[in-house]
Amino acid sequence: MVLVYYGNEIDKKPVFDRIFQDLGLVKRDLGDADLNATVGELADTEAQTADLKGDKPLFLYYDKLDSKDIQRVEAALKQAGLHVSRKAVRTENNEKWTLEALMYEIGREDEWFRKTNRLYQLVTHPDKERLASDPAYMALMAQSFALLEENDMSEEQLDQAIAAIETDLARQEKETVPRA
Repeated sequence: MVLVYYGNEIDKKPVFDRIFQDLGLVKRDLGDADLNATVGELADTEAQTADLKGDKPLFLYYDKLDSKDIQRVEAALKQAGLHVSRKAVRTENNEKWTLEALMYEIGREDEWFRKTNRLYQLVTHPDKERLASDPAYMALMAQSFALLEENDMSEEQLDQAIAAIETDLARQEKETVPRA
């Protein structure tokens, strides 16, 4: 079974309905009324939630599906043009979490990965001329790249590195814009 919390993307429900019907897999639709239940409880009941309203991002919870079925769902979602970045697989640990707590934690992880990817894009696409001629820019890029190699970088460190590079880029762009 797959638990699907549509949240602020309820308009995608018909596509999910079709995908799961085509795959012959069971899903249970969730809404804000389910946020305080544990995901284990939600997965272990077949009752459907009547009100699917929600204001949080789309979330999938794979319950007791083998990896082949998960891959089938992921391929079908991709083919349908749906990207779901927030999802989890049932574990002994997370089945005791409330839906809201698990969604929050997965959201924090998603944000951390998004920021890590943003910093990676910034440091792997530097201005090569500035790298060769601007020691401060070279140091900024080197420090940011070193941060990416840390295993335990905080979200605050990521925010600071991204802001430093983006501020530097904006300043540089402003200085190089021809004046009329």
